[in-house]
Amino acid sequence: MNSGPHVRVLLAAAAASIVVAAYACSENRAPSSPSPVGTTPPAPVNATACSVFGLVREAPSGAISVGATVKVVKEPGGYSAPAIVSATTDATGGYRLNGIDCGVSRRLRVEKPDFFSQEMSVLMDTDIRRDVTIERITYLLRGIVRDASSGTALRDAIVEVVGGPYAGRQSTTFTDGSYGVSVRDTVRIRVSKPGFVSQEAVVTVTFPGADRDFSLTPVR
Repeated sequence: MNSGPHVRVLLAAAAASIVVAAYACSENRAPSSPSPVGTTPPAPVNATACSVFGLVREAPSGAISVGATVKVVKEPGGYSAPAIVSATTDATGGYRLNGIDCGVSRRLRVEKPDFFSQEMSVLMDTDIRRDVTIERITYLLRGIVRDASSGTALRDAIVEVVGGPYAGRQSTTFTDGSYGVSVRDTVRIRVSKPGFVSQEAVVTVTFPGADRDFSLTPVR
């Protein structure tokens, strides 16, 4: 059969379509698909940075702590490690530290003048809350408890704080009659032992500590 020019054009077009389809299949895309365009996927939200936040209080009063310094430092490293981030507690005693690497363990350190530093390990696997209590620096009240009639040291006498924020703290005297209680400022002390008359005294304890002996009178 004699094919005319029109038929030959159609055959050529069909052959060209087959070639294009074959090339597209070799490129693993549909024939009508446009050329792939390079794009950068959006970064996951908060995928590599975590936060730690919370409230700082003071012992023994339980008051909120304003102006305390809160730091996150690397672990290990201790006190020689520089702070990664730091903040100061606000008027509510609150703090928040952002931009900390997730999935690692860090040290949370709280410091304030006239208070013992407080430090703890925190696993930063997510945004996390850590409330911290810091305790005021105390000093040692020490002394000897004796029998008032003989001057003999009294063992197992109870020396207890009975007034003020440190109420309840106590010490039991050793064989030599010595005791030690960590307190500060002005406190009321009661000394007692079965068979003896209890004795109380108001004592002021400041840096670096104070000495106060007691003499108990035997019960008649």
